[in-house]
Amino acid sequence: MVVTDPSNNCTATSLVTVAANQTPPVAVAAPPATLTCLNPEITINGNGSSQGPEFSYEWTGPGIVSGETTLNPVIDAPGAYTLVVTNSINGCTKSVTVNVSSNQN
Repeated sequence: MVVTDPSNNCTATSLVTVAANQTPPVAVAAPPATLTCLNPEITINGNGSSQGPEFSYEWTGPGIVSGETTLNPVIDAPGAYTLVVTNSINGCTKSVTVNVSSNQN
């Protein structure tokens, strides 16, 4: 930035460095348990992910019963479940997918 004093034409220059915050959050999901006849609903553990008020969570998958915007959703169907963690301060995201299996014989 250059500033000029119009009364005497003197100038001053200033340099400002702005650091970018582009660090993505962490998205971690522990290997889930297997759905069974005794456990028709299980909880996926995403507690290894970034945590704090600046982070939001969104789970997608075929059988989310509850908790789709938490770190620990309850599910009742096999398939692929994806967690997307978003940092509201810098807009960066990170995702992780886990596969849930079923043994209900």
